[in-house]
Amino acid sequence: MSDDKQNIDIENIEGSEEVLQKEEKTYTEEEYNKIQDSYIRVLAELVNVRRNVDLDKQKGKISIILKIINIIDTYNVVIENHEGEDEHVQILNNILQQLDILIATEGVRRVELKIGENYDPNLAEVVATQENGEDNKILTVLSPAYEMNGNIIKTAKIIVSVTKK
Repeated sequence: MSDDKQNIDIENIEGSEEVLQKEEKTYTEEEYNKIQDSYIRVLAELVNVRRNVDLDKQKGKISIILKIINIIDTYNVVIENHEGEDEHVQILNNILQQLDILIATEGVRRVELKIGENYDPNLAEVVATQENGEDNKILTVLSPAYEMNGNIIKTAKIIVSVTKK
């Protein structure tokens, strides 16, 4: 029985050679140009689809990272407003450290703004002003800015100075 199966398989393989032989077809120059044009259009569409998929992935990634950053900012506020150093603060600090490592592995870094620097609207959003000697100097950083691959994905929240009138 196994010999019969081997014979059938061999016959099928030998018979398939005829099917695999291709007929040569000649195309007119116009037909060739149409085929080439279609080929180029399909390739261009493929490139566009790949680019759009990559952009969608990047947007989704940034969206998730921004949610993690909001959690980090909330933890920072809780820790800053908590009096004393107890076990709960240590646990929160450990969670913060893990979240910082997580976003760093995705290419995100915190942009540190210094008190006294000039306000840069590309890096920060002014949430309040206080009268002071100089205009547009950072007085307080409420939450930091974050960048990913050289692009700001979240601006800092700051308080800036304005001159007395």
